[in-house]
This record gives sequence, structure tokens and C-alpha cells, in this order.
Amino acid sequence: MKKTLRILAVMALCVAVAACEKEEKNSKKDGGKTNPPSYAAGNMVGKDMLEDVAAQIAKTTPKGWPMGVCRSGCWLKNPVAEGGEFYIPENSLSSIRMAKRYGYPAVQCDVKATRDGKLVVLKDDTINRTMKNAADYSDVTAKINVNGIMFEDLRTNYVLASSDPAERVPIPTLEEFLNECKAQEIIPMLQSSISDSYTLAKQIMGDKWIAFGTSYERLRDARAASDCLILWDAATTKSNQAVKSLKTLGGWCGLSSAKSTVFTQAYINAVTSAGYEIQAASWAAPAELRAVENGATIQLTDFWWHQTNGKTPSQTKEETVTDLSSTIQWYGNTDEYSAMILTLDFEGSISLTMPGPRHYDFFHDERKTEVIGLRLYKTQPSYIIRGNTGVKTLNVKAEVYSL
Repeated sequence: MKKTLRILAVMALCVAVAACEKEEKNSKKDGGKTNPPSYAAGNMVGKDMLEDVAAQIAKTTPKGWPMGVCRSGCWLKNPVAEGGEFYIPENSLSSIRMAKRYGYPAVQCDVKATRDGKLVVLKDDTINRTMKNAADYSDVTAKINVNGIMFEDLRTNYVLASSDPAERVPIPTLEEFLNECKAQEIIPMLQSSISDSYTLAKQIMGDKWIAFGTSYERLRDARAASDCLILWDAATTKSNQAVKSLKTLGGWCGLSSAKSTVFTQAYINAVTSAGYEIQAASWAAPAELRAVENGATIQLTDFWWHQTNGKTPSQTKEETVTDLSSTIQWYGNTDEYSAMILTLDFEGSISLTMPGPRHYDFFHDERKTEVIGLRLYKTQPSYIIRGNTGVKTLNVKAEVYSL
């Protein structure tokens, strides 16, 4: 009898182990919560992530942080120019080289077609905000739509606006933009609904590029063209419905939204646990911090910076403050190109101002750490902190990187 019971126990154990193995296998097959690939960069989770892309991201992006993508390239504005004139124009070839300098692994660009079907890179539907008359560098007063002008006219008679005459150049074609990305080892993110742009990206970049847009049907064209990362701006689609759509799309893909209220922590967890990426698209301060905290894997940004891998701070300021009855402030040395990371550890309520100016109000009912990163151009690194209520001890660390 005892021998029979032992045999039955062993058989039951074998069945249980087999069931666990089957459940684990099915979980991986169905996109369940699994460990990301060993080569995954930052906190990206894509179950179909391309290894060479991940390796490129990991060169600058620390483990656990989103991949930073420069919106419209790493453009810079002259901080002393009236009206904040561009120094490095949006969507310019120089904005790709500047992204390389700041350590961003990727840049986003907006693809448009001229009247005769030439693909160019420009954010707006019109040229008026970002371009000038080539002959005398005067403002373009008449409204000119990109899709209403011939390519030769656009390239000959207008230049990108910049405080630097050397940057006043014709609008780049998509082909020129992609070739510069390839030369600089930068991943291009094409915000485009033009299928021909996907074909061109595949020809030049292989699969090391990103398709981004609102049209699910156009993004299916991108998937037919390439195994690249695809990000769908699904607006207010519920997370379970969005995951089903991503499964249908197939391959390495994810969701994007410019609305910080859409991507709650629960929503992000539902999508990333299924093996898909989440992009916080141009979230303003202080929402960009919540994107990181909630688990976004990609940060499309005008200012956020955390590409610290391989870099050493040129300036460091640390202090512990026990009395916040008065404002504390610090001003560092100004470099032409730099970035700043500020780490705060505290309990209670404080208000923070950083260059930009960017304002943050924090309230922690228990001790917690906040990390804020900004890219700077000809701007003095600084912080101004005011204690509001319940602050016992505040630990501050500012790190400035010359780039």
C-alpha cells in the first residue's frame, strides 16, 4: 500500500512540474510577463526587440531608464536671442549631429511630401514658422503649405531659420536625413503616414528605425516593409484592446500618447507586461517624471536627459539641508553644451525651479527620491528649492555634464 502511495505521489509531482512548464511556455508564447532579453537596453521590454538596436541604445542609456528620443531632432534655441530664435533648427541635419553630441540614441522627424511628391523633413504643414526667404533672410509672410509647393522652388528660395548664418540651409530631404542618421549611428523615428517613406527607411537603415503614427493601417504598411519598432498613437484606446491590436500588428511594437492622463501606471503595466513598449510623447514638466516612475520605456522629449553611460560629471554639488525655512539655491558654471541631473531625497512638500524655467511641486508622505534630468545650451545649471511643509531633512545632489 505504501509503495503504491509513493508511486502515486511521484506521478502527481511529475504532472505538476509538466503543468508548470507548460504554463511558463504558454506565458512566453502569449506575451505574458517574462524577463526582457538579456541584451535589453534601459528599461525597454520588447519581446521582439532587435539586438543590434538594443546594443546601440545601451551605449548611452543606463539600465532602468527610458530611451530618450529628441523630438524634431536635438534642436537648440539661442537663450539670449529675442523670441528664442533657433540656433540648431528643428529637423535639420545639424540636429542629428547635436543628438549624437548629447548622447541621445534616437531622433524623431516629421515627413512631408511636396506638391511633386518629394519627401522632405519638416514639423509643420507650412514653412512659415521655421523657414525664411533665402534671398534676404526675411520672414515668409504668405502662407505656404509644403504640399502646395514644388520641390525645386522650396529648396532654392527658402532656408531654415537660425541665428547662425551657417545653419541657414535648404530643407533636408528624407533621404538626406536618413543617410545622416546612418552616418552618426542615430536611430530615426519617422512620424509619417506616407508609405513610400517606410520603403526608403528600409533601404537606407535596414530595420534600425522606428515608425510612429496615428494611422493603424499605415503602420501595417510599415510592418510589411520592415521589422523595425512600430509605435502606434492609439489615443484613448483601452489597454486590453490596444494589446490585441499590437498582437495583430506583430513584431516589436508599442503605444505612444501625448496625453499623460492616458498612460496611468496600471495602463503601462498592462502593456509592458505583455512585452510592448510605451512612449511618453512630449510630456511637459513635471509629467515627464511620472512617465519614468510609471514605467514608460521611451521618452520623446524636447528637454529630458539621462544619457549618462560612459560620462563623468564635470561639476558636482551635494548638500544636506535640515532647515528649509528659507530658500536654498545653487548656480554652477555655464558651458556651451551641457546637461544636468538633480537628485533630491526628502519627505514632505517642496517647490523646485530649474533652468527653462521648469517648475516642480513635490509632496511625499514618506521619504522618497526624485531624479530630474535636463539638457542645457549656453544656460547656467542651477536649482532653487523652497520648503513648504513637513520637510525634515533634504539631501540634494546636482551633477553637471559637459558635452
